[in-house]
Amino acid sequence: EKKSSNGDVSNGNTMKPNTINIQELHCATGLCNIGNSCYMNSIIQCLLGTIPLLQIFLNGSYKQHVNINSKLGTKGIMAKFFAELAQSVFQKSNSIYEPRNFKIAVGSINSMFKNDDQQDCSEFLNFVLDGLHEDLNEAGNRPRLKELTEEEESYREKMPIRLASTIEWERYLKTDFSAIVSFFQGQYSSQLKCLECGTTSTTYQAFSVLSLPIPEGFSNRPVDKIPLDKCLEEFTKLEILDGEDRWNCSKCKKLRKSTKKITITRLPSNLIIHLKRFKTGMNLQKITKFIDYPFEMDLTKYWPKVTTKDEAQQLLNFPIRGQTPPFSYSLYGVSNHSGTLGSGHYTSYVWKGSTKKWCYFDDTRVVKDVAKTYVVNS
Repeated sequence: EKKSSNGDVSNGNTMKPNTINIQELHCATGLCNIGNSCYMNSIIQCLLGTIPLLQIFLNGSYKQHVNINSKLGTKGIMAKFFAELAQSVFQKSNSIYEPRNFKIAVGSINSMFKNDDQQDCSEFLNFVLDGLHEDLNEAGNRPRLKELTEEEESYREKMPIRLASTIEWERYLKTDFSAIVSFFQGQYSSQLKCLECGTTSTTYQAFSVLSLPIPEGFSNRPVDKIPLDKCLEEFTKLEILDGEDRWNCSKCKKLRKSTKKITITRLPSNLIIHLKRFKTGMNLQKITKFIDYPFEMDLTKYWPKVTTKDEAQQLLNFPIRGQTPPFSYSLYGVSNHSGTLGSGHYTSYVWKGSTKKWCYFDDTRVVKDVAKTYVVNS
């Protein structure tokens, strides 16, 4: 889903895509299946439906930001072959393209994707985004920042969450600064609190994909739909840690009954949500509950509010970097999985502008202007 607000969504990145007619970028190219590669094709279609990302790889401006010295990068290989992929798909608009070169390049970087085995599309998505981020990471060759001292952590712990999360984000950008951060990354906090002495410990985590649990207590019947908002509530609800899950409190120096609270502290320009559809146990099972995701969604209520005038004043010292409410999103891509853990198939629905509208991609098969009722599916 993409943020529909016109607020500043830049993370300071200087990329300025050339002006291209947006309608022309909505190509509907089918992709050949190169041996169980539907997981890859589904994700490629969704990524190329992200117009700002597509633009920088079509006009070549990404080259200005390739950092071959990035410690975790691929010396520009991932970025180079993704650009070739984007340009080829664009040139083959309304036809068919075989993404073999991109598949070979990805397999050369990660052997998991080298053969013809079935793979998980979310793992592939994370791998591609990480690879592109590190290739375009202008700060990728800088040394990692030193851990905060106990005194610094204690001081940070007393700060209001918006201020603390903003400071942590600025620290993060000192070593992670790319177009992928600008387009896709957000941040959440995870706070542990001892119920005996009240001591807290808060960590901040950047994310490109928000992995959401599916609430229990709903039946698997197709008629029983769970709103996506319920998954977000499940992700951010207060959790009690007791028994074997107790937290080793830094002040008590003992395992204590505690709480855990996750808060979405920064919302990205383009939000990718992954549903945790497989649960572990005696056997891995797929959760087949129908998650009802909307075409328009406002997540402003999940963003922490400023609590004091002093906090508001201090926040003026930091760049806004896209954190301007309302955080309203419009759906533009869906990756579908049908089948089981052992055997299945991936397809996708992607919004292709006012002419082609919603398109269905099943490898080489492309159906334009499909009804919206198909896009939100089980």
